[in-house]
Amino acid sequence: GTGGCKATGPKPLYTGTFVNASYKVSGTLAIYKDTQGERVVLGSTFKTDPGPDLKVYLTTDSTGNASVGSFLNLGVLKSTSGTQTYRLPTGKTSASYKAVVIWCQRFSAKFGYATLK
Repeated sequence: GTGGCKATGPKPLYTGTFVNASYKVSGTLAIYKDTQGERVVLGSTFKTDPGPDLKVYLTTDSTGNASVGSFLNLGVLKSTSGTQTYRLPTGKTSASYKAVVIWCQRFSAKFGYATLK
């Protein structure tokens, strides 16, 4: 964009860039903290292949494997592209998690993931 310097905006706790796994997923994400807790924001460039049962998970595995370690389900993927926000449940933080993954729950398929930095 042509927004220029965004020094006044909130600084993210973590950022990540999606990479392909079983399917094509691209774009970026950021995790922010505010008075109501934390939220995962998928950026305007986010795009994923469509699937039957896509969810957004935080995983303790850095490559987004929800079957390894533990995960936190942030809910149904709202859209296959564009900016969207997912709030963490009250009292939960992203500190112990290493990646955000687009996960097909029905087939336990990892569509794509972003390692948190």
